Amino acid sequence: MFMRVPQIIWRLLFMTEPTIDMCWFPCSHCIFVRASGLQKMALESLVGHAEGHARRNEIDELHDLLHRSTDQCLSNCDLLPRAIGQLMHDVTLNTLSIVYLSGLALLKQSTSSSVLLLTPEAIVKVTESIIKLGDARQLHGRREPLTFYGSLLRQYSTVVADNEASLGRQGLHHLKLALSPTSVSPAHGGFLKVAVKCQNFSAAEHLLRTTDALHFEPSVTGVSHVDVLSFFYYGALTYVGLHRWVDALGFLETCLSVPAIGVSMFVVEAFRLFYLVHVLHRGTLPTKLAGLSSQHERVCRTLSQEYIDICAAIDNKDHETIAAVMASCSKEFAASHLYGVVRLAIQSVKRHTIIDLTRTYLTLTLADISQLVKEPVPLLERRLRLMITSGEINATIDSATQTVSFGANVNSGGSGGPTTTTAELEQRIDKLLTVMGQLQKCSDDTVASPAFVSQRLRNQPDFEDMMGDLVKKHFKSQKGIMAMMTDLVRAGPN
Repeated sequence: MFMRVPQIIWRLLFMTEPTIDMCWFPCSHCIFVRASGLQKMALESLVGHAEGHARRNEIDELHDLLHRSTDQCLSNCDLLPRAIGQLMHDVTLNTLSIVYLSGLALLKQSTSSSVLLLTPEAIVKVTESIIKLGDARQLHGRREPLTFYGSLLRQYSTVVADNEASLGRQGLHHLKLALSPTSVSPAHGGFLKVAVKCQNFSAAEHLLRTTDALHFEPSVTGVSHVDVLSFFYYGALTYVGLHRWVDALGFLETCLSVPAIGVSMFVVEAFRLFYLVHVLHRGTLPTKLAGLSSQHERVCRTLSQEYIDICAAIDNKDHETIAAVMASCSKEFAASHLYGVVRLAIQSVKRHTIIDLTRTYLTLTLADISQLVKEPVPLLERRLRLMITSGEINATIDSATQTVSFGANVNSGGSGGPTTTTAELEQRIDKLLTVMGQLQKCSDDTVASPAFVSQRLRNQPDFEDMMGDLVKKHFKSQKGIMAMMTDLVRAGPN
């Protein structure tokens, strides 16, 4: 049982403005203490009142209490871990309080690099407890707690990604429980990050397939600008891992198109990955990105020069330049998590060289292709057979003469495909003729309509005589009057 000290009495006793933590005291003691003596007890007092509000399900008042205590909590931030630990005994009742205090602890850590309030182990314990036992209704519709919850999930995903050997499977399972079934939430980007780190692309692909990538509800999920960038960037990495290049390019274009005042590292990394995937899949450098402003593109180019250089060398299929760039920027590429994609892009040079040959030659010997591609004949023949089987090129290999005959490569984007047969061409022509006939009929119906005829011929002096003569001609011939009207209108009055 608690009672509130009236503000007027507080001012008279201590000559100071009361705070939320200074005005509540046990009714059985009613001992008044000066504000200086209450500093260390503020969080303990807050914990007691938070538990009391939670048991009475007064979530709105509890949120108000926590919000007004923000400054007091931050001034005593070293006591936050102990306060969170006291609330952890009943996560279901104290979900809002735990999320709020954890968010304040992470906020203090982010603003002061020398402060470590929540250890990685504590972040894992708190987050998994909230995911498994927390009452999400306490967070619903409250932007600040949802923001803190998103921050907690991001920190959790970072811890799990850094310790994937011991926490990977369990972390993926718990993050999956935290996901919203329809819209993108703060947990989505974290889940994809952990899945990519653990190379569990099937779990990530399932999430991408079941999530509406363009559905955001900040007031419900607390999703932020960083969460959106994280979702699309790690989604693109997932598709890169699955070798689904078109889907990866789509996610990267969306990531680069997210409105922003400044350039974040997500945007820079997405810019680098977009260049690599574009040259890997299509064999050419990308043109200007429509969704990226000129100013942001200049910043990305400045920070990604080595990636642009290697992509330009791959585009030119210049093996010497590729080797020189790799030698000069080997440390930068090796330290980046995109090093594997860089290697894939370099390996694609031979594939794109072969595709270019199909556009130039009809027949080449394996020895000639080997010299152009710079690959031994046995390996080259194996590569050609794989490309033919996958549909990247339309070609046949004559083992007796050791020659390769190229057909028409109908896909200019480089992914290839079978040639169009004569029957398919005739079928397309029939469809075109059918469409042309339908368009002609629409034109005839329009021209022969009474409204059009009246508009076209009514101003002629002999309009009535013309129409009477038309009817007489109709009875003398087999031609329909509508067809005759069409001819008349198109020919115009004499």
